[in-house]
Amino acid sequence: MKKVAVVTDSAATIPKELVQALDIHDVPIILNLDGHTYKDSIDIAPDDFYKMMRSSKNLPTTSAP
Repeated sequence: MKKVAVVTDSAATIPKELVQALDIHDVPIILNLDGHTYKDSIDIAPDDFYKMMRSSKNLPTTSAP
């Protein structure tokens, strides 16, 4: 049984291959934009979120994972 776990959030942008190889627990950041909530890299790809952000009149917010 492991006594230590490495946990990070998706803001660290660790490559998926490295997350799997090192058994890192990567928790998605919650992104809020224009009344919608997304889980980073699960509900929306980073590139898509940045495109939406550029065209939005509102700044995005985040909340704790």
